[in-house]
Amino acid sequence: ELARDLSYLIEQAAVTGNGFQKPLGVLTASADGINTDRDYSGGTTATTFTFETFIGAKYNMKSQYRNRARWMLNRTHISNIAQIRSESGGAPNTGSFLWQPSMQVGSPDIMLGLPVDENEFFPTATGTGTYFGILACWEYYVFAVGLDMEVQRCVETRASKNQIEYVARAKIDGMPTLSEAFTRLKFV
Repeated sequence: ELARDLSYLIEQAAVTGNGFQKPLGVLTASADGINTDRDYSGGTTATTFTFETFIGAKYNMKSQYRNRARWMLNRTHISNIAQIRSESGGAPNTGSFLWQPSMQVGSPDIMLGLPVDENEFFPTATGTGTYFGILACWEYYVFAVGLDMEVQRCVETRASKNQIEYVARAKIDGMPTLSEAFTRLKFV
């Protein structure tokens, strides 16, 4: 349970961390990580996006990174994307769905030929300037582990309540190492 709880903290910091006593997150604009020139908001408003948003974001990334990239969004936005239809059917909402759900258990859903990952730590909020997703070549997000997780068992600290306290420690850092291997999706 401690390892699972620690992994949640690490994952959350890798998404939204500010780099101070935690990893530098991919949704934190920084000259040390991902610059704001990697933000893409074509086709968005303050509250909506179109499928053209994702087409533009895909081709905002160089092919050498794009071929190994993956989308990452919160499930709320993934649900909204999965409901987008082409208008080739004539009337609105009669065309085919543009989302390609996985046909095999354990395989990711596909959008524009690239895998889609769901992450609960990505924002569900909308509004001007809000990041809502990323297209990332994750090879260029690097973690450094300075100390494997160690656990200390403290029997006496909660003895009056008949409880045992555990303290876990780990020294872990992380950051994007190449800005151009990422494209952040942002509402205008």
